[in-house]
Amino acid sequence: MTKGRCITIVLIAIWYIVFPFLLIDTGSAIFLLLIVNPVLSLLGGWIYGKAYGFDWLILWLVAFLFIPVIYFHMAGQWDCMIYPGIYIVVMSLGMVVGKIFQKKKVV
Repeated sequence: MTKGRCITIVLIAIWYIVFPFLLIDTGSAIFLLLIVNPVLSLLGGWIYGKAYGFDWLILWLVAFLFIPVIYFHMAGQWDCMIYPGIYIVVMSLGMVVGKIFQKKKVV
């Protein structure tokens, strides 16, 4: 595993550990789920895509690391499983855009 991939995995895991403590009421939950997480996914995907290109492992980890948040902190509301799908799509768009702007290595 590359160093960049490990750093990205650690940052995603830290965010999903901190995330449930920010869910104070319904308003903050909606704000975090619909605005903050997609923006962070887009920016994170763009930065990762620009540095390392497109990576399926990171996309699937975004979804799988969010499942415990749904189960433990959202009282198992499985209708919230749409959010990991949204985050995967948004992060993949960020990775594609980052890949487009990636600097080509001259050999």
